[in-house]
Amino acid sequence: MSAKELSTSQHVQSVLTAAYDPHSGLPVITGQYPAPVSADLPLLASLMLPAKPDKQDWTTFFLYQPNATTTGNTASNIANISKLEYNIRSEYKKNTSTRLQVLTLYNSDRAISIITQHSFFHIFKPLLVLGLAEGNPHDALTRVYEAANSLDLTRLPHLNYFERILLADSEKLDLFEEKFRDGELDVEHRDSVVSNATTLAMPDRKNSVATVGTVESQDSGSGRPSYFIDLKRSTSMAPPPPSSSSAASTNNSTNNLVRDTHYFETKFTYNSHLKVPLRIPVDHHPEIVGDFSLINLVSSMLQITHPCETQHPELTTYGAYTPALLILINGLITQKRILFLGSPADTSIICDRVLAACGLGSGNGLLRNFVAHAYPYVPTLSDADEDIITAPGGYIAGTSAENSARYETNPSWWDILINLETGTLKISSATGVQGPSLTQDKLAAAAQQSLLGAMNPEDVAFLADLRVMVSDHFAENSVRAPHSHSPQPPVIFEGQEAVGKVA
Repeated sequence: MSAKELSTSQHVQSVLTAAYDPHSGLPVITGQYPAPVSADLPLLASLMLPAKPDKQDWTTFFLYQPNATTTGNTASNIANISKLEYNIRSEYKKNTSTRLQVLTLYNSDRAISIITQHSFFHIFKPLLVLGLAEGNPHDALTRVYEAANSLDLTRLPHLNYFERILLADSEKLDLFEEKFRDGELDVEHRDSVVSNATTLAMPDRKNSVATVGTVESQDSGSGRPSYFIDLKRSTSMAPPPPSSSSAASTNNSTNNLVRDTHYFETKFTYNSHLKVPLRIPVDHHPEIVGDFSLINLVSSMLQITHPCETQHPELTTYGAYTPALLILINGLITQKRILFLGSPADTSIICDRVLAACGLGSGNGLLRNFVAHAYPYVPTLSDADEDIITAPGGYIAGTSAENSARYETNPSWWDILINLETGTLKISSATGVQGPSLTQDKLAAAAQQSLLGAMNPEDVAFLADLRVMVSDHFAENSVRAPHSHSPQPPVIFEGQEAVGKVA
């Protein structure tokens, strides 16, 4: 989506609600706004209500809307352009279709979803929380839809591809600050930006490191702190002189405006009066979908240390004790079928790991088409899902670990099986070969010792850095930055050339 389209297009196309039918007990769509959705409604209902959790939970899935140029200009094809499809087997048709993200909040009784083109769809989570709490489902539909589309993105800074990559890899808070159009802000919005983003360094302190705090205002008429303290910035700046005028205080704050330019701050208006603040990532990218945690995925994979009984030349490049994280990366760039299993009570965690795997494979957004093969949460996977199982580009999917035994006994459905509940990784016996037995402690120790000597030094350093970051609780951005510079080969998907490589 271009910068102009991002600012002027509808932010949310539809809002849906679902509940369990009192007679059949099956999930059904109970509400659609502003118009009925042309799609497989029973399938949408089952995706919106994948389980009956004890608490509220989130789930995500994608829909595809074929474009007019894809289907042709016949009358029947034009009539079907608006139809939303869950899975498109043709790689060309999927790549030329519009991908829509569906974010769902559900509990044990009902669910509410929004359909949007924005890859940063997590910004709508507060609206879904408010909508699910509404007593009247119709009010929930209309209020969520109107609030989401009241969002004004005309002042959202427009960065090109290379500027977004640079911003994503930078920790500098004011990078591309000139892109923000504060001169056009109205008084209310400017006051909001100033109160949320104005930061000044504490005087007579150098190289301070601490969290942001505030100093009480000496001006009782302003109703706001006279200045903010940001000890993350080492640049010394004198605080503004005391002012008896609230307007002067506001002007001083505006002149010293320092914001985190990684985010654009704005707000929704819910039910005509409730202001809901939010932060939109300025470095958004189509392959970086949602607010997943890459560090949580890396941590889960680093905890898997058992050997692989089945080996594969493209996956276990260092033998049975190839680190699980490297097996996952190898599987992503060779288009393997990767299945995550997790607790059905935590579908949000399963979705997070799948979306994080897409970000991992794409090199933090440098490569394409990983999200096109992603199914963040599938209620069940069976032979009936042949279009997914036999997809030419593989898949990255998540589902419940309740049926783990059934998946393990059907290795033709997957290539890599990662059980988040048990902390295990398996390679399919249908595609791999049986490796040597490593049950004896001495043989296992010898194999691990030989692995350290055989591994590429860059891979050793890469894994060592990640272990330090996880153990020392580094921030998410710190983990993503070195990963985006880790050595990986280019990815070539069917029907297109490689768009780049991480070097």
